[in-house]
Amino acid sequence: MSTWILQGQLSEKTFQGLLGDPNQDRFGKLKATWAAAGVTLVDAYMNPCGYFFAFLDGSSENVHACVMMFRALGVWSDTKLDVVNHFRDLNKFFQKSSEIVSYYDAPWAELDKQKRLAEEAKDEIRSSIRYASQIQQAMLPSSFPSDLEIGVHWQPLNVVGGDLYLVRDLGDQLLLAVIDCSGHGVPGSLLAVLTNSIFEQAIVDQNIQEPGDYLTAAHQQILRLLNKQDAKQVEGFDGTVCIYHRKEQRLSVAGARNNLLVIEQDGSVTEIVVTRKSVGSTRLAEDFQFPTEQLEMAGRTFVMMTDGITDIMGGTSQKTLFGKVRLKAELTRSASQPVSQIISRVILTLKNYQGQEPTRDDQAMMIFRKA
Repeated sequence: MSTWILQGQLSEKTFQGLLGDPNQDRFGKLKATWAAAGVTLVDAYMNPCGYFFAFLDGSSENVHACVMMFRALGVWSDTKLDVVNHFRDLNKFFQKSSEIVSYYDAPWAELDKQKRLAEEAKDEIRSSIRYASQIQQAMLPSSFPSDLEIGVHWQPLNVVGGDLYLVRDLGDQLLLAVIDCSGHGVPGSLLAVLTNSIFEQAIVDQNIQEPGDYLTAAHQQILRLLNKQDAKQVEGFDGTVCIYHRKEQRLSVAGARNNLLVIEQDGSVTEIVVTRKSVGSTRLAEDFQFPTEQLEMAGRTFVMMTDGITDIMGGTSQKTLFGKVRLKAELTRSASQPVSQIISRVILTLKNYQGQEPTRDDQAMMIFRKA
């Protein structure tokens, strides 16, 4: 068996007479004629130039006889037998091509399989993180005691984050805290859950009474749990802890690299400087005691936040951090507003300043005053 490619030009009259019947297949008569000669038609068509091409499978003798018969019948005019191409190895070529395609199909099939597995894993991870977000949000307080006016803003950089805020009613005392755990995303959220658990344990410890005691206890716990085998771990969290003493109408405050801002009655903003050490830092001795300061509550509004607020990058020309100067100016402008309105104005100012710049960190802010 041989494979031939034929090329010739049909006369218009012959083409119309042989193939022009609209009620049957245009190539039906050609196929029947070639079949009688022992030749199989593989493909045939008329190209725009009027040339008729055909792939013919058959012996050399049969194909030649078929062509000569067409010439005798006048079906082919000006048939150029001298330029007919005989591809003796065409079948081998197709077979080799198939082998090559199969060879390259194998790694592509494996790649498709790995892509599918990666997409399935990604969907599972996303589903898990969404569920983790629900757990983390359920961990945050949604209602507050009525004797303090409290407003909060919490926005993780990703679906989950390392920032958290705490409000715990302890009877004669009210615990308030804003914590910025190292990292963000899943690692930050895990540390946030651990920190929340440490504070819950500290609440029931009768030896822990002041905000500094909470930070000291957390520092010791994180060192023991996380840093005992990892000297490269340098910190657990920064944050501010306040305790409102209801009977005395005063506020106790302690901080770790996170100052407390105070809006005074005249609208000015002062800053209570706290310890410039991070909780859980290996550069800090395990028995370090975080100090506590006492403040008067009357006529004052207190602002606790993480550095995700002040570290927003933006501006109209050269990009710079939002910073505390702009924050204090906005706090002064909105000092007489309800705390929820103060937070709304701060966040709006931040977004306007940020423009199209990406957010780079989790954000948490708590503002409170005596109701």
